[in-house]
Amino acid sequence: MSDPCRYGHKLNMKKSCASLLTLLLSIAVLLLTVLADTGKAEAASNPYYKALVITSHGLGSKDDTNVRSVGEILMLLDLDAEYIYEEELADCDLSEYEVVIWYMPREDSEAYPHLRRYMGHLMMLGNMVPMRDHKEDIRSITDKANVRLEYTFRGEKTVTKTLVCDGISYFEDTEYQKGSLWVDNKRISLICGDEKLRYVCFADYKDNFAKAVLAEEIDTWLNADIDADDIYNQYIVLDNVYPFMDPEVLLETVNYLIDSNMPYVISVMPIYAHGDYPAMQQFTDIIRYAQDRNGSVILGEPTIQTRVEPEELAGYLKLAQDAYYSNGVYPVGLEIPSEWTLNKDLQGVLSKYSTLFLHDTAVYETVEYKSMNNRYIIPANRTFIKPVIALDHGGASYIDAYPGAVYIDMSMDMDHIREMIDSAARSTIPCGDLMNRNHLVGLDDTNILRYKDGVMTLGSEIRDLTYVEEPVDEDFDYNRSVYYRATASLVTQNKYLTGFSLVALAVFLTMLFLARRQMKRRFFLSDVPPSEPPEPQARIAKSEPPEPKARIAKSEPPEPKARIAKSEPSKAKTAKTKSSKGPTKK
Repeated sequence: MSDPCRYGHKLNMKKSCASLLTLLLSIAVLLLTVLADTGKAEAASNPYYKALVITSHGLGSKDDTNVRSVGEILMLLDLDAEYIYEEELADCDLSEYEVVIWYMPREDSEAYPHLRRYMGHLMMLGNMVPMRDHKEDIRSITDKANVRLEYTFRGEKTVTKTLVCDGISYFEDTEYQKGSLWVDNKRISLICGDEKLRYVCFADYKDNFAKAVLAEEIDTWLNADIDADDIYNQYIVLDNVYPFMDPEVLLETVNYLIDSNMPYVISVMPIYAHGDYPAMQQFTDIIRYAQDRNGSVILGEPTIQTRVEPEELAGYLKLAQDAYYSNGVYPVGLEIPSEWTLNKDLQGVLSKYSTLFLHDTAVYETVEYKSMNNRYIIPANRTFIKPVIALDHGGASYIDAYPGAVYIDMSMDMDHIREMIDSAARSTIPCGDLMNRNHLVGLDDTNILRYKDGVMTLGSEIRDLTYVEEPVDEDFDYNRSVYYRATASLVTQNKYLTGFSLVALAVFLTMLFLARRQMKRRFFLSDVPPSEPPEPQARIAKSEPPEPKARIAKSEPPEPKARIAKSEPSKAKTAKTKSSKGPTKK
């Protein structure tokens, strides 16, 4: 007979094992649910295809720029692109790529025989060569011409643009046709082909219209099974917001967005010190107000003058985050220049952020297009929000192929800011709320910031985003050092010394002027008083002595004969001498 105690003990052990197994299964299901939810929130519809771009050697500067523009579009669509020349295609396994793009194809190219056998997604840009069963349908216009392009985007927004094309190849009739190209009153399909083959009859992609058309066509082509309602949003980003800007402009913009019931993002410039100063408290008071009213906050790009090093970047970001955390502001993402995505060394730091905003795509105009790929930044747990392709003066977007950012520079005047906000509101692409996504900032392993399902946690503490106005300390103690106080004292003394010197200089100049005037009176003016001016004749008598006759007439004039006798004694003597000698000889 078995021991009932031992039997009960075994039964309890079985129950404990069953409970433990149930707990482990529950945890596993919960983790899978979280991962699935994160993937849904962050990855959306694009499955990260690999793309191969084929070009030829000896491209001119114009073609080189066009290929860079194509690479920029592929990066916007999160396609991992590789670039090869036509002669390198023989050593390439085309089965590794979901889409192949051939720029300016030619029938005499070494790539042509290989691509004729390729049955995957193939897109030809600019020129058309016979593929599969389309040989007899090719038409061409070789002359340079002004053409009018017309395209209707997924949101039923039709945009028209006039461009100059050097030459056009097209098909008269294909299974797929989209858009219109008008030349000499003749309509040509802008994009044509079938399920696996697409032809684009123009190759100039520097213009935003051409970029937008190509981006939407590639996205629609590769994601044909995606629900039409599953689209990406655009995000209004108030850019270049810093503590020393005019707070009235920022507050007016925030209130305008609140009144328009539009969500928005504020990109705050990094602050590395003095987060407790009153000026910083006034600035963050507006940010906390916005954070509680449809606003989200991201951290702007740190300004680094030299080459960006990972350790230095991480140090600056941590200082900036701590300064904002201490003031109740919680940036859930990071804004970076697009060129950082091409830097493999920075990926360790950037991977700490689940949400990255990219800006300044002009960098693609200077880099070698063969280095433009997403192989370092492709993880599905990260969300990249990239600049929209603006199609109107207000900067609005009409393509939903990727999450886009409408950057509004806060240094602009208020009228321009309102115009850009209104343009985004009129767009067919909805404005998204960044707080509808989940976010993670894990730069500091001991102080991780998480936002999930409307709850913000910093480390293990829940952070309340409700705005509460806090008074600013007017008697703030800046704790300035002895050196700083001595410097400030010297600056004050220098101001007083400068003022005293200016007053002394003014007194000296005044005395110099008065002394000079006195000396002129003493040495250069006449002794005769100004009230009794001398007679002109007397002055002349002094300066020009009169004739002898006039002088004699004034002083008892003698008889002429006596005057002559007195005045000419020598002549009288001479006469007497002559008469005593006798007459002269004849």
